[in-house]
Amino acid sequence: MSMSIKSTSRILLCGGGNAIHVLAAYFGAKPGTHVTVLSLYPGEADRLRNAIPSEGIRCVNDLGEDIVGRPDAVTSSASDVPDDLDLVIFALPSFTHE
Repeated sequence: MSMSIKSTSRILLCGGGNAIHVLAAYFGAKPGTHVTVLSLYPGEADRLRNAIPSEGIRCVNDLGEDIVGRPDAVTSSASDVPDDLDLVIFALPSFTHE
């Protein structure tokens, strides 16, 4: 599957688990892409923000080159999320789907 991202895309990733880590690396590696991670689970945004290495999150790809990228912001507050988003992704466990 191929996905075209504009050179100035603004992306919101909602969640804090494994999928968010992969998506933050993938989209964060795209030049000109602004990535915000929103995690409402208590303490999760702080843990994620503090755990990201300065070079970014490394997503190991057994079939090709690894991807390294980082989100521009990690927050637990919806008021910190940019208004002019191009894409919103909810990567949440199934028990939250109610």
